[in-house]
Amino acid sequence: MAISDTFDLKFPRYDMRLGNIKAVGNHDDIATCVEYSEETCQVITAGWDKKVKFWDARSASSRCLNNLGTEVESMSLSGLSLMVALNSSVHVYDLRYLNGSVQAKEHAMDIRIKCVRSNLDIEGFVVGSADGKVSLKYLGESNTENAGYAFKCYPKNRGRHHVVVVNDIAFRLSVRGVIVTGDNEGYATIWDVLNRKRLMELPRFPNSIASLDFNHGGQLLATASSYTYKEATEREELPQIFIDHINEEHIKSAITSSSSKRV
Repeated sequence: MAISDTFDLKFPRYDMRLGNIKAVGNHDDIATCVEYSEETCQVITAGWDKKVKFWDARSASSRCLNNLGTEVESMSLSGLSLMVALNSSVHVYDLRYLNGSVQAKEHAMDIRIKCVRSNLDIEGFVVGSADGKVSLKYLGESNTENAGYAFKCYPKNRGRHHVVVVNDIAFRLSVRGVIVTGDNEGYATIWDVLNRKRLMELPRFPNSIASLDFNHGGQLLATASSYTYKEATEREELPQIFIDHINEEHIKSAITSSSSKRV
């Protein structure tokens, strides 16, 4: 089964085995984010209508978080913790406590957030910003002494003062602390986020990177290269999806190599 967000305000569910398509639900404006919780069997959606909706995958029932105050830029689910990016802050919701008065823990950042991605292994989340930075934020009492940090993501052939929007981030689940960032100039870069080290940079894609993600095993990286309506230098061409094989041993070797310098 696969679920996608669309510009017609709906969230279709695709049955890969039977080839059926069925609408899960809809928003009052463009739908932007979708997650699925295995723990609660909920499809979680968000959009420009300033709402987060929770759909029971076993029935037609749903509940909604209203009055978020602004459009949801990005959303990420890690276990029972839901991270919602709103302007320059990340609101963290506990899926176990949505029946009563919903209280969110707010983590204010000094950057305009473009994407948020969470991971249980690092007990926290990372955000990509419009000013070209990636910030790591820890959650939980075990990391109270380590508030996290931020570092600039810039292509190898550009100076550290070069600013490019970070459109998306994906965790490589098989190696702790490894992420890949996709920016608005078509560069996908793999980082050791725990040590702030650039590990490798893929050949430049033909257009901006709108989205990217690893498969479950972490061997394959899917990258969507398309016009994102954010830069005058973008080319208005048909979207393309590229699949790259990422060698795990190469990444592990780069982590321990002294040639992989901190940024």
